[in-house]
Amino acid sequence: MLITITRLEGPHDECRQRSFRTFQEADKTLRHWSMTAPADGSFHRCEYLIEDERQHLSLKGQYDLKHWRVECANLRAHVVGSLEFLAAPDPGKAPYAARYAALVQHYSDAVRHNARKLADFFSRA
Repeated sequence: MLITITRLEGPHDECRQRSFRTFQEADKTLRHWSMTAPADGSFHRCEYLIEDERQHLSLKGQYDLKHWRVECANLRAHVVGSLEFLAAPDPGKAPYAARYAALVQHYSDAVRHNARKLADFFSRA
């Protein structure tokens, strides 16, 4: 697996692209970067790209980097949580059902099924 993170906002010397083999390595850098993220509850934007040739997958998204006193950086939890939200098994029973339906209405059942598979994969990676 290859995880590439690009910090888009923040100190000039930290706004660069870094690549890692594990979530633990990526989190170590994110936690270091979080020392210079805003401490007021806002965030600096980062982009991530996760590629795994063995699984034939590529996943791209945004990570909101917050100061370490506000939130501990955890890319795996962010990725899995996002995928699990998309793949909710029965959104009609959730307390946020109307909001959820509006957000995922343009995703097919196949995409949601793949999100479940990816969430399971990244939970173990």
